[in-house]
Formats: sequence, C-alpha cells, structure tokens
Amino acid sequence: MTVVVALSAAGDPGVAAADVAHLAANGEAVVVVCDGAAAAEDVLAAFRAVGVPGVALDEAAVLAGDRECVSAAVLAEECDAGCVPVVSGDVDRAAAAIAGALDASLVVVADADGVSEAVVAAEAAVAGEVAEAVVVDGGRRDPVVRGLNGRAGIRVTPSVGG
Repeated sequence: MTVVVALSAAGDPGVAAADVAHLAANGEAVVVVCDGAAAAEDVLAAFRAVGVPGVALDEAAVLAGDRECVSAAVLAEECDAGCVPVVSGDVDRAAAAIAGALDASLVVVADADGVSEAVVAAEAAVAGEVAEAVVVDGGRRDPVVRGLNGRAGIRVTPSVGG
C-alpha cells in the first residue's frame, strides 16, 4: 500500500514523523506533501530525528502542466531506494494528484482550526481520482496511523449517485 500524507502549513511536521517511520518500517511506501521548501526542510529535519531517510522534491519535479500529469516513476524510484519523498508545493492539489496517480490512501493532517478546510480539500480529492481520504487532527497522538486504521479522523469517500 502507498500512503500520501498531506501536511498543512500550520501542522507540526514532528507529529507525523513517528507515524511515517512506523509505516516505512512496515514496508509501506509513503509520500509526504507540504507547503513550500521551508516546510519541506522542517519535515526532513523531523524525519532525520526519528531515523527516516527523506528526499526533498519540488512540485515541478513530480507534477507537470496543470498538475494532472504525475511522474509516478520519480516517486517510485525514491520509495524503492528506501527514501520518503517530501514534495513541496500546493498541498491540497499536489497531494490529491499524487494519491490519485499512485492509487494511494490519502491522509490529510490538519491542526484543529484547519479541519473544516481539510475536509473540503479531501472532498475535492475524492471527487477526482482518489478513492478515499481521511482527515486527521495533527494535535492528537499517532494521527496518520490511527486515521489509516479507522480509529481517528473524518473519512471522506465519493458520494454514491453523484
């Protein structure tokens, strides 16, 4: 299984680092998307602190044109090398495009104040090619793993019948 983790600008990258380490240690391919290069550096520092090898990728290296064309090969190459790609760019759009292209689970990590906006972004993602997304509160313990296991968060699925 591949997991795409979208970290909002207000989120603490350290919150998800332990969860990403757990997923990677259990053979899951993980891609993290965050807002901008500074946020990517913070995420990579948090990963280093818990022993997760990561590599920074700019959105332009992964998404082409109107963000509809995802270079899955670039992401797969990094994941196969044991690294977690950290893509900096427009979190909502990039995470949705990447999750759709990789047929991945999408976990949107938001702070408590940003959950409503994150749900709207998750709804837009599942209206596209993402089968399911879960929005989790980054202020809680183990948000990504608990969200994937159905023990936390708001699960967003496509509506039946449009």
